[in-house]
Amino acid sequence: MYTYAVILAWCSAAIRANVEILVAALFQAVSAVGILFVDDHSQDGTQEKIARIQHQYRDKVYLLPRADKLGLGMAYVAGFKWALA
Repeated sequence: MYTYAVILAWCSAAIRANVEILVAALFQAVSAVGILFVDDHSQDGTQEKIARIQHQYRDKVYLLPRADKLGLGMAYVAGFKWALA
């Protein structure tokens, strides 16, 4: 799979506005990386934006959608479980 996994819990407009730059920078810095976005049912177009990025970086960018807002800590726990599975 990957040497490294980056888990990003969606939490701010600043990240959302610059996510393409962030993803490109991560892949430039580390080629053997997978990126997982954890989204707690955002209504701001987050999942659609990540879907566009997934299309560009096939098999390297993933989305873990969750039905409820369970908090940032639980989002990371879910991401860690996903990455370690």
